[in-house]
Amino acid sequence: MNFSEEQKKIHDVRHRYRSRRDDLVEDFFKPCLRFCNEYRRAVAFFTSSALRTWAEALPRILTSDDVKIRLLVGPFLTEEDKEVLKKVSGAKQTEWRQQISDEFLSKLYEFCEDEAGKKNKLEIFTELLLARKLEIKFAFTDDPNTGIYHEKIGIFDFPWGEKIAFDGSANESYAAHRENYERITVFRSWIPQDVVRIEDIEEDFDMAWEGTAPGLESLEPSESVLSKIRKYGSPEGNEGKIPEPEDQKGRSDKWGHQKEAKDVFIRKRHGVLKMATGTGKTRTALSICEMLCSNKSIDSIVVSMYGNDLISQWHEGLLQWILDSGLPLTLVSQFGTKKEIDAFEFNPSNKILLVSRQELHKLWPLARRGGLGKALIIHDEVHGLGSEGNRRRLEGLHSNFAYTMGLSATPERVYDDVGTQFIFDELGPVIFKFEIEDAIEKGILTEFDYTPLEYWLTDKEKKKISSIYALKAKRAKDGAPMPKEEVWRMLADVYKTAESKIDVFRDFIRENKDALKRAIIFVHNTEYGHAVMQVVNEHTYRYKGYFQGVEEKYLKSFAKNRIDLLVTCHKLSQGIDVQDVNNVVLFSSDRANLETIQRIGRCLRVDPKNPLKRAHIIDFVLADPDSGEGREADKERKEWLQRVSEVRYAGSSN
Repeated sequence: MNFSEEQKKIHDVRHRYRSRRDDLVEDFFKPCLRFCNEYRRAVAFFTSSALRTWAEALPRILTSDDVKIRLLVGPFLTEEDKEVLKKVSGAKQTEWRQQISDEFLSKLYEFCEDEAGKKNKLEIFTELLLARKLEIKFAFTDDPNTGIYHEKIGIFDFPWGEKIAFDGSANESYAAHRENYERITVFRSWIPQDVVRIEDIEEDFDMAWEGTAPGLESLEPSESVLSKIRKYGSPEGNEGKIPEPEDQKGRSDKWGHQKEAKDVFIRKRHGVLKMATGTGKTRTALSICEMLCSNKSIDSIVVSMYGNDLISQWHEGLLQWILDSGLPLTLVSQFGTKKEIDAFEFNPSNKILLVSRQELHKLWPLARRGGLGKALIIHDEVHGLGSEGNRRRLEGLHSNFAYTMGLSATPERVYDDVGTQFIFDELGPVIFKFEIEDAIEKGILTEFDYTPLEYWLTDKEKKKISSIYALKAKRAKDGAPMPKEEVWRMLADVYKTAESKIDVFRDFIRENKDALKRAIIFVHNTEYGHAVMQVVNEHTYRYKGYFQGVEEKYLKSFAKNRIDLLVTCHKLSQGIDVQDVNNVVLFSSDRANLETIQRIGRCLRVDPKNPLKRAHIIDFVLADPDSGEGREADKERKEWLQRVSEVRYAGSSN
């Protein structure tokens, strides 16, 4: 299409449009967006659904250096916002307005398949922002209680020097463009009597944009919000993608640790990858599998772990990986009702065996025949491998594999040096580390707030503690000292089920009901869990208890947002990936960081639907000054969680 044809299309634009009679999108917005080099728009309401209207022009907007959109929005103000803004002034008022503006941006991030290139709106909106193709500001009036910013005007500038301005009832949303009953009046620069109207609209927009209009303040998104959004820019490909912001150039790819882990393992062949929950342990392991299979270093794979939830998750992931990789592999399973290990034992070539750890000993006959000489074994949540039963059944088995890999955020076993050493003897030492602090700094895990709640022991509970220490002293005197693990387990039964925690939690929730939304509450046992659920039931019915023997459908309901909250014990700690969990409540967490890391990891997953997500961890800390090991353990956990909660994403200005 040549220059005159472009101009002709724009000259077909009429002086007014009205819904039902005219098609605002096809007749007006689309042709103007298609050929303009700048779009200035002031509206009282904007949603990312407007991108459907912008869709046809998006490829040109994203790839051209000469196209820009400036958007001035009057954000929705709640009654609380209005009340606060009425009471504060100066810097405090600006700070509150900034918070409203940032929250507005966050709420735009809702996934939906877009009609242009099957991209979702989040990715497109992010690309526009970070490529600086879209500039957005938020407009506030002096007194929001007497009026809000409600202007609805727009200007299209075209590269050949002509302009179109318009005003009317339409906001910038799909509903305004397609569904609502709207009217706009159009002014065209090639119509002499329209020129003064265009100049008036331009002046109104520019003054509002610059914040010089009487009674109006305009604010840009804060740098901290933009920094958090940057990590959601498209990670792959070049054409049509955003250029890397200047302050991000030279920084390593945030997923570079996975390649580093892969390179280390390929070189060493045996060892444990110590990687924080949510940093891609599974993806890294499968990348290693793909390389080793492709270069014929291995012809079979064994994947083993404990727990039906985790095994089922691996089963789905492996099926998809086989399909995506195109490798000639067959998946056979030995867990639950699946009994297919015989097929692997008969001929392991080009097969993956997914096997529960309890069933792994059944590979001994194949190992003795030399059938694992070109096999890789992967142990997920490898700390479980060191139990006494596994040591008895599996000692020496792993020496028959060509490659041995362990995966865990915390491979060391608590109070069990023998079990820990067994893991390292069978699989190799820790050969790569990527800790939770590293993951937060890289933006792989989200930042979080930490709230420690103090609790006290009742007189009855203190007597139980005293009796445990008395038993410990007696056993020592009798020459049969209690192992540390046994002492702590008995003490933990008291600390983890302390009665006062329930009342402290009830008081906290009265003032912090949001802590029950997209939340997991970890408790010590089912009985205590039911006591906690009585408190939860005072505020919401959207919850379930997920304990031993309870159907897995509750976990699926939680993952699909049909319920908001789960109350659960240990079994949910490992390997469950629900990205929109915001809150974790730790009524129960073991002395060591092992279980704490697993449990807080449930809410630290980055949520693509909510790039401004900030998690919240609520913990219980013993306040009794003379409560011995329990207070010391809580103090250590509190100090560690406080320290980690202060870690910031490296791309943030906070």
